[in-house]
Amino acid sequence: MHLVFNSLWIWVLGEMIERNQGQVKLILLILFTALVSNSAQFLINGSSQFGGLSGVVYGYLGYIWLTGRLKPQEGLALSNALVIFMLGWMLLGMTDFSRSLGLNMANEAHLGGLLAGLAFALLPWPKKRKHV
Repeated sequence: MHLVFNSLWIWVLGEMIERNQGQVKLILLILFTALVSNSAQFLINGSSQFGGLSGVVYGYLGYIWLTGRLKPQEGLALSNALVIFMLGWMLLGMTDFSRSLGLNMANEAHLGGLLAGLAFALLPWPKKRKHV
């Protein structure tokens, strides 16, 4: 179920980024968030959960949310309800309650991906030139 959930968000959010920002920026975002989130999971936790897509999903979330807030003309936006749900899910994963339910989440990857996505949104990108 976790793989299905991650795959769905990679598809939906990734398509939004690719449509509005292009393939190059999407690939750079994937590589950056995967590197940061999986490194955070491995270095902080030493976990065997290293190498997943959860951090990329949260990277997409952070990137789309902050870009939509700072540059609404870029065409990226998420509903506040979705952002609150995803952040709430991440925070729930960091609690003893989630562990008592048997949920073993890659918390460091989620947080690392979110922070990487936010940082990626703050990078200075050259403006697209219109071809005449």
